[in-house]
Amino acid sequence: FEKVEENIQVLNRARAHLKSNGQLVIDFLNPKRVEDGLVEIEEIEKQGVLFKIRREITETHVVKNILFEDKGEVYSFREQVQLFNPIDFENMLTETGFFVENVFGSYQLDDFSTHSDRQIIIARRE
Repeated sequence: FEKVEENIQVLNRARAHLKSNGQLVIDFLNPKRVEDGLVEIEEIEKQGVLFKIRREITETHVVKNILFEDKGEVYSFREQVQLFNPIDFENMLTETGFFVENVFGSYQLDDFSTHSDRQIIIARRE
């Protein structure tokens, strides 16, 4: 999404579909880990096709542009994801009637830190 308000709309819709005390699980990237490990320019060849990948972090998003040519046609794709830290999520979840119970940093449910692979947020509908 482009705007935080769009995420708020999604959380409101999720809340509307949960029973009272129902849980919401969000599995999201860790923005600090993405920033620290960002590979800005990369070229990957797969099945004879060369993919040119450029990544950047803007003020609010991580953006990936992919360019390649196949059978004489040039293709260009853009992916972007908003960057949210646990405080951002807590604010959005609180605003939409959730209480954050836990934030984990891995699928093994390790504590979250800036070095964690993921943000796995367990929230409960109030």
